[in-house]
Amino acid sequence: MERPPRDTRGPVELTVLDDVASVARAAAEAICEWAARHPRGVLGLATGATMVPVYRALSRLDACRPERFRQVVAVNLDEYVGLGPDDPGSFHHFMQTHLFSQVPFSAHCIPNGAARDLDEECRRYDILLDHLGGVGLQVLGLGTNGHVGFNEPGTPWEARTHVATLSASTRAANAATFASGQHVPAAAVTMGIGDIRRAQRLLMVAVGPHKAEALRRLLRDDPSPHFPAAALMGHEPPMQVLVDRAAARRLSEW
Repeated sequence: MERPPRDTRGPVELTVLDDVASVARAAAEAICEWAARHPRGVLGLATGATMVPVYRALSRLDACRPERFRQVVAVNLDEYVGLGPDDPGSFHHFMQTHLFSQVPFSAHCIPNGAARDLDEECRRYDILLDHLGGVGLQVLGLGTNGHVGFNEPGTPWEARTHVATLSASTRAANAATFASGQHVPAAAVTMGIGDIRRAQRLLMVAVGPHKAEALRRLLRDDPSPHFPAAALMGHEPPMQVLVDRAAARRLSEW
């Protein structure tokens, strides 16, 4: 296989790979390498269809070294408002199905979207993140409108954990994970852009032609609060961005 093209000249470290499977394996290897160097670290995790092959690959890699994550604390970006941990549409259920049942972590923390007092839940999550010392490696997807976590366009870049009203495009993109006839919740508790930016390292994964325009905007347009992922440009060290050729099709050099 050819060496994947990599661009480290700009404010991100971009790697373009052939297909989804190659991206998933590269992301899993990056997570494993980080865990080897930070055996008591805090790993920030994302959800969504992009992450399913990543977590599948991570589970397979970890099978050879099950001790790798035993002292790592996992913290998730977000959870839908109104869904309890047992709801099949919840991110608690997603994470248990796709990762936590296969990979042993010291602890895993996800916002409680069913909390009676959501403002208090947001404060609780902020206190938890502060107590942990922040996130060591944050894994991210890229929304078609530029959202990271559930930080929608217009979210202040210094925001901490908050309740976000989800855009129609975000809800439509997540509809596939819900049963037929079940509505995607209109809001979610999400870690803020400020918390994501404070992570020591950032790893973004974007695959498929439907992410091509968002990736182009991230890498080519001027930073704007109307495109939340732009807040992560210029992170030190540079954000590692792993994409397949379909997602990179609007980048002229690829």
